[in-house]
Amino acid sequence: MNKVMVIGRISGRGELKQTINGNTVYTNSIALSEKYKTKTGETKEKTTWINFVLWQKGAEIFNQYTQKGSQVYLEGRWVNDEYEKDGQKRITSKLEVKDFRFLDTKGGAEKASSDSSFASSDIGF
Repeated sequence: MNKVMVIGRISGRGELKQTINGNTVYTNSIALSEKYKTKTGETKEKTTWINFVLWQKGAEIFNQYTQKGSQVYLEGRWVNDEYEKDGQKRITSKLEVKDFRFLDTKGGAEKASSDSSFASSDIGF
């Protein structure tokens, strides 16, 4: 089973574009922060950045209602893309989002849903 669920904050504006085949794609990264205490009792925070991608109508809606710092829930599957650059085989990893929810009202999510929660399943993809 390949299922990933994360809650974090959007890193920036993101990129919405059309592929050669005419598909809409949105790419961005999400910051996942974790607080912990050191052996000396000092509180520290560690942030992990994860790239993600959304397709079609979900990409358009996500782009419309989020901005840098928006808190979101993302659910999907982990995918690896292989390519060659300068004769070297390379692999990139990302979260392919199948479902999402807006968790705060930054960027206008309140326009999408009165309770500030909006799921991709609400739009039928």
